[in-house]
Amino acid sequence: MPTERYNLAIETSSAIDSIAIGRGDQLLETVTLPARKPGRSSNLVPTIAERFDALRINRRTLDELYVSVGPGSFTGLRI
Repeated sequence: MPTERYNLAIETSSAIDSIAIGRGDQLLETVTLPARKPGRSSNLVPTIAERFDALRINRRTLDELYVSVGPGSFTGLRI
């Protein structure tokens, strides 16, 4: 039986950061992170890990990663 493959989208170029987790063309969950503030990037990876754990997704099954390329703030795109 083939292993299910998951995808993760990360949006940091706008005023509000968000992530989306999917399997194939099925959207499983979206999460909006707290409003932009100093050190905001420190919430990103822990939030992704928390949601993967809650959905019981093994990180090794992450197959595709989508990130925004802008336009957006310099800091937002660097994250």
